[in-house]
Amino acid sequence: MSTPFETLPDFARAEFLRSHVDSILAFYEPVVVDPHGGFFHYLRDDGTVYERDHRHLVSATRWVFNASMAFRQTGRPLFKEWAQHALAHLQTFRLPD
Repeated sequence: MSTPFETLPDFARAEFLRSHVDSILAFYEPVVVDPHGGFFHYLRDDGTVYERDHRHLVSATRWVFNASMAFRQTGRPLFKEWAQHALAHLQTFRLPD
C-alpha cells in the first residue's frame, strides 16, 4: 500500500527542480509578455490571459526577479530581454488614482 508521501515530487533533487522550472517557463513563454509594457498578471490554467489591462506593483516587480533568475538558470537571452522589459515597465509604472 502506498502512502501519499510516496507520490510527492522530490524537491531536494536538482534534476526535479530544473525540470520543474523549465515546465513553468514553458507555460509562460508563449503568453505572458505584453508587448505594450510589462507582463500579463492574470492567466488561466491553460495559459489564456483573462485580464489584459490591470497590473499590480508586486507582480510587476516580481517579473524583474523571475526573468533574471530564469536567465541565470537557463542562460537563454530571451529571459534577459524579459528582465529588461520588466524593469522598463516598472520605470513607467503608475498606481491608479
